[in-house]
Amino acid sequence: MLRHVGVRKLGALVESRKALVRYLDRQLDETGLFVRLNDVDFYRLAFVFCPPPVRVLLVALPAQSRRDAASVVSAYTSRLSAALYEEGRACFDEHTLADLGNRVGLGEGTGYNVMACCPGNPLLTRQDLDAAVERLTATARPLIPAMLAALAQPTQRNPQRPVAGPAGWNDQL
Repeated sequence: MLRHVGVRKLGALVESRKALVRYLDRQLDETGLFVRLNDVDFYRLAFVFCPPPVRVLLVALPAQSRRDAASVVSAYTSRLSAALYEEGRACFDEHTLADLGNRVGLGEGTGYNVMACCPGNPLLTRQDLDAAVERLTATARPLIPAMLAALAQPTQRNPQRPVAGPAGWNDQL
């Protein structure tokens, strides 16, 4: 690629990707519905569906309920990702990731199914990202009451859907 496009063009492509992922990061933060599990240092962003009322509930959970709560967060993140994919208007990667910074608040190193984005297509625009975030939030908001209900029932098991790889493809899809 370096030989084909040259150093300057390659540098411009990298800077463009970084700018897009930082833009997406800001757009997701503004919704308040998601918790990012990584700092955007290059162009990869990973997050879970964890709206404010869920975060309030998580803080009050006893330690023995945290594993079940992490499963609920993972299950609803996966449910959201699957709904978007099936709709065909927005697609985020899905994979598993440990929360090394305890950003969700259920313990350092807790694993989650996450949604991720690496906006590397040079044809992708901010308007495309705006449309994806709009679909994401419109699909996520109706899930909040059911997610809260699942968290309120600590005896109910919410199994984490097994996810593998950066695109989240597995033989259950």
